[in-house]
Amino acid sequence: MRGTDKLLMPVDGIAQLRRIVLQALMTGCPVLVTVRAEDAARRAALVGLDVGVVSVLDAGEGMAASLRAGGAAVAKGRALMVVPADMPEIGTQDLSVMIAAHLVMPEAILRGAAGAVAGHPVVLPGDLVPELARMVGDSGARALIAGNAGRVVLVPLPGRRATLDLDNPEDWAAWREGRGVGPVVAVHPTMANPLTAALSAPAQAVLAVITGVVGASYRSPGAMMCFFAGGTWAGSLTNGCIEGDLALHAAEALASGKPGRLRYGTGSPFFDIRLPCGGGLDVLLVPAPDGQVLADLACLVASRTAVALTIGPDGRIGLCPGQATGWVGDSFVVNQRPGLRILIFGVGAEASVFTRLVQSAGYDHHLMTTSDVTAEAAAGCNVTLGDRLSPDPAIDPWTAVVTFYHDHDKELGILKHALASPAFYVGAQGSRRVAETRTAKLRQMGVAGVERLQGPIGLIPSARDPQTLAVSVLAEIIAVSHGR
Repeated sequence: MRGTDKLLMPVDGIAQLRRIVLQALMTGCPVLVTVRAEDAARRAALVGLDVGVVSVLDAGEGMAASLRAGGAAVAKGRALMVVPADMPEIGTQDLSVMIAAHLVMPEAILRGAAGAVAGHPVVLPGDLVPELARMVGDSGARALIAGNAGRVVLVPLPGRRATLDLDNPEDWAAWREGRGVGPVVAVHPTMANPLTAALSAPAQAVLAVITGVVGASYRSPGAMMCFFAGGTWAGSLTNGCIEGDLALHAAEALASGKPGRLRYGTGSPFFDIRLPCGGGLDVLLVPAPDGQVLADLACLVASRTAVALTIGPDGRIGLCPGQATGWVGDSFVVNQRPGLRILIFGVGAEASVFTRLVQSAGYDHHLMTTSDVTAEAAAGCNVTLGDRLSPDPAIDPWTAVVTFYHDHDKELGILKHALASPAFYVGAQGSRRVAETRTAKLRQMGVAGVERLQGPIGLIPSARDPQTLAVSVLAEIIAVSHGR
């Protein structure tokens, strides 16, 4: 790295070392980090995180020194997952896949893999962890794994995540360029992300969070706004009923530095402020939220990690693995479930119109097509030329996959991949007869999970024009994402 520490390279706003540790913490498992005894910079990158920092006194020897130190800190009988800290695409979903595989095969040595190529992370069963004490040199645990080759099982991870590490500045530059940046879409202030807004100036921000609802309500518990000292704001809690009064109370909270609780509507002392819906809202004001926690949260959200924001009775914020929004004791938890992502494959008007509808609604999306993309590009859509699933964007449990083809043989490979993924929705255009033929071909191919395939797609039966079909399919995807 020519003098630069690759573990301190920024990824989504924070150091790579902190990013990978956060991803590990979101699994809910205890996390150990091995660090050179004299490495103040890397230790500083871990400040505030609930991890065990293990000093490596003989780090000059190489990887074996870290493995010995880490292994010695593991309780007897516990399995250990070894996660190299320089892998910028490994995330909580990948670590959770490894954990799930270990629960099924507790005696196996598990290796993350890109296809048939073994990589990391590596899960060592409890009986082999003590063997790390015998490791020497800079070859890591290769000798231990080679000596137990019969117990090794590869666990496929998406794309190249299991094998990608970046060892020089050119690698980092190429990786960043390859990630790309989606189109920036202007939104009304009421649609702006209040947490992103607060991160821009946390010392001057006040978060307003709905913590309780009585009767009807415009928004649900967990909905947020962000107010600033200068009077600007982002987000919304009502349709303008209480925002003006909230701004005044937010200024008071920022001046005092103390959180505040307010009730509007039913049971409120503010008799001159009415909610047209007739219900009641409890709102919590959090002044000057911790900027580092907001940066950590933004990093996790960028990687589509399930995470929750916790707000303590003293107004301090923190992070925990994703869980339902609501009160937990005297703290309030706001779930930050990854947003809906839609991957679109196809050609022609149906794919084009659907993509533009998804983009205009503000949903994360990506169109893979072999047709002319001029119209889609002009509309600010994410478009890639091609008709196959690429490693990025990866499919996670909050992703929908939909195909729009008239030559239905082109979609079989895509659907096979999508049905093997954790996508919550997989759908394909076509009539009932086409759907039956497609299902039969997929079964002949030995594809598992064919019963998950939606087809014909859409809530409106027999929608034929591209506009109606687009609205019909998007409505169905949203309905499924809400469990309806």
